[in-house]
Amino acid sequence: MTADVDVADLIDPECYARGGYPHDTWTRLRAEAPVAYFAPEGYEPFWAITKHADILEIAKQPLRFSSAKGITLLRAGVGSRRRRWS
Repeated sequence: MTADVDVADLIDPECYARGGYPHDTWTRLRAEAPVAYFAPEGYEPFWAITKHADILEIAKQPLRFSSAKGITLLRAGVGSRRRRWS
């Protein structure tokens, strides 16, 4: 489901700096689109899972839902980030 919210409220550090943590946006997502898909310009698409019960269910299915590429919001065209351990 795609939510009708300004995705910049969720991903733009400047929005956080100006307005603080977007509690109202996250509350709205939990109420209206608890599993929301976003494809913001300049970023790789991502899913926002906002309800605790949904997160627990996803965590039980690691073969179906993977964070193997990390949980970082990626800029489009950059590719996956790889951790280097020293």
